Parts: sequence; C-alpha cells; structure tokens
Amino acid sequence: MKNPFIVVLVLSFSFWNAQTNLVPNGSFETNTICPDYPGQINYATGWNNVNLIYNNPSVGTPDYLHACGSASLGYNTVPPNTFVGDCLPHTGNAMGATIVYNVPYPDYREYMSIQLTEAMIPGLSYTVSFWITNGNPAQSPFTVKNIGAHLSTTPLSQTGWGLIGLNPTCEITGFSGTQSWVQHTFVVAATAPWQYITLGNFKNDAANTPSVSYAGGSGPISAYATYFWDDIQVLSSVSSKIKELANNDEDLRIFPNPAVDNEISVSSSNSIEEVNVINSTGSIVKSQKLVKNNDKYTVDIKDLPDGIYFMQFYNNKELVCGKRLVKQ
Repeated sequence: MKNPFIVVLVLSFSFWNAQTNLVPNGSFETNTICPDYPGQINYATGWNNVNLIYNNPSVGTPDYLHACGSASLGYNTVPPNTFVGDCLPHTGNAMGATIVYNVPYPDYREYMSIQLTEAMIPGLSYTVSFWITNGNPAQSPFTVKNIGAHLSTTPLSQTGWGLIGLNPTCEITGFSGTQSWVQHTFVVAATAPWQYITLGNFKNDAANTPSVSYAGGSGPISAYATYFWDDIQVLSSVSSKIKELANNDEDLRIFPNPAVDNEISVSSSNSIEEVNVINSTGSIVKSQKLVKNNDKYTVDIKDLPDGIYFMQFYNNKELVCGKRLVKQ
C-alpha cells in the first residue's frame, strides 16, 4: 500500500513551489514565418524590435535565427553558420541576436521586447534570467559592458537605431564577452505592474567601454558587438495557483489592510479553521488555527516583517479562499 502521507507531501510541494515563466516564447521556438533575411525578430511569435518598423536599415533591427530558416540575398538565418556569426541555440532550434555597438554609428542599439503573459504584482519577488554569447567562434570582435533587461508597464519606444537611455531593471555591469552560452540571473522586486521586458544595452558607448575581444570576421560585422540571446525567463516566486486564489471570496474581509498593528481581524460567513501566510518568495512563514470570537477571527502578525503576503484560508484541510495582505 502506498503511503498517503508521501503523496500529500509531494502534491503540497508541487502546489506551493511551481513556477511559471511569464515570458511567452522565451526560447524563440515558435514563429509566424521562418526567417530568411536580417531584422526579422517580429517573425518570432510575440517578439518585436521596440520601434515596430521592420526591414529598414535606418532603425534598430534585431535578427531572428531558426533551423527552419533560409537565405535570401546571401543572408543565411539557419544556425550555426548565420550571417551574424557562428552559433548554435542554447536549447532547441532558435535564438535572437542584437547589435549593441557599431563603430561608424555612435550609440547604435538594437532591442528586443515582448509582453509578459500577466502583469507582475508590485512587492513580489521575481527571478529574471537570460542566456547570452558572442558565438563560437565569435565573428564580431567587440564586447561591451552593461548588457541588461528592462521591465516596464508600457512598451518602450526607440527613435531609429538610437539609444534608449534609462536605468535597466537588471544589468551586467561588467564585460559580457563569452564564446560559450552563459546564464545571467537576477532577483527583482516589482515596484509596478510591469508587463513588458526589453533586452539590450541602455548605457552610452562611453559607459560601455567597447573592447576588441576576438579576431573577428570581415565586412560590416567587423565593426559590431553582436550578442546572441536564448531562454529568456521571468519566473514568479509565487505560483499562479496562489495568485488565482488571492482575492476569490468577496465575502471574506481582512482589516485593517494595509496592516499597521500586531494583529488583524478576519470576517467571513464561510467557516474557516486555519490560515497559512505566504511571503513574496512563496514560502509559508506562518500557520495558525482560527477560532471565531465576536463574529471575527484574529491573526497574530507581529513577527512578520513589512511586505506583501498571501493569506490562504482552510476549512477541514481544504483551501477555501485567499486574500492579499499588505503589512507596513
């Protein structure tokens, strides 16, 4: 006979720790059209080049590279021997590529952007990561500092191929030169309902200290700093299931909320027996049995640091509803 405790434990672990990537098509695998020419990042489902102008040399035009691609006018888009350099995708069959430095054109930039599947919740922590490389062997000789990602509530805009000068949410402050794939990971706390991620370089050329790191190839590519991108992730630290339940019972009230004292009151016409309090990283930080007194329940929160929490209410071990709590 199977041990029921083990089954319950496994299910509970999966429930609380499941993470969902909010970046759709983060590995560039799906597409509307297979690429056959430079500047076709918009063929990768969901992705765009920020300025929304394509096949135009006067704007920043990130490239889309896929095994299903072909070559038009000699521009091969099929890895590994692509027109922007030699590189195999980190995983799967596809990747993106951007130029973040161009010798004849000061502050030349290409950016890639996509809308997240859901808005990020202010106060919650998220893990942002991406893989980058210059290719192997690298054909563009330059590397730069300050490769990064910016999260925003609305899409960014770019004039031509010009620099988007802002402080990115995540940034590699040192040089990012590598001929093998390297993952860069950041933990960020959302300060707004961010719903767009934009990848590239947001500092001017002087701040990036362009450096010749490789022998490089010939032709226009010899003046570039080119970076390949793959497996972009924005992982929510709180599972989608928890967030779905965060406000699903209008009858249940928490007061005061935001909380400023050592305890809060909970009222509900439904019977509730226990509460779990989950912090912004998805960990259960408090569990308490509930007893109704004068038509309300009291929850002790004096040991909780200020922040955002999800409160999950149970009756007879079954999840009844949830509410978001702010302590300040």
